Amino acid sequence: MVLDAPNVTIADPNLGSRCLFTFTDDENWRNALTSITLVVDDEELEENFLNSSIVTPGQIDLGGTWPIESIKYTITISADGYEDVVLTR
Repeated sequence: MVLDAPNVTIADPNLGSRCLFTFTDDENWRNALTSITLVVDDEELEENFLNSSIVTPGQIDLGGTWPIESIKYTITISADGYEDVVLTR
């Protein structure tokens, strides 16, 4: 059985703001995180951004800022046993 992931939102999607996501904390989900992937203008980046992210209760910080306003980003956050969270900026 796949569990529902918490509701995750982009804290501030504006140009130059931190790549920060907030969620209602679920410690089990947070501990089950396996990957954060980005697709930029339909091209998937191969890096697993979870490895360079700071994950704290209720927050995921990718450690950078949104660099270009006009580019479409699709972010997928995966956790074992949970549905994927897919966000678009």
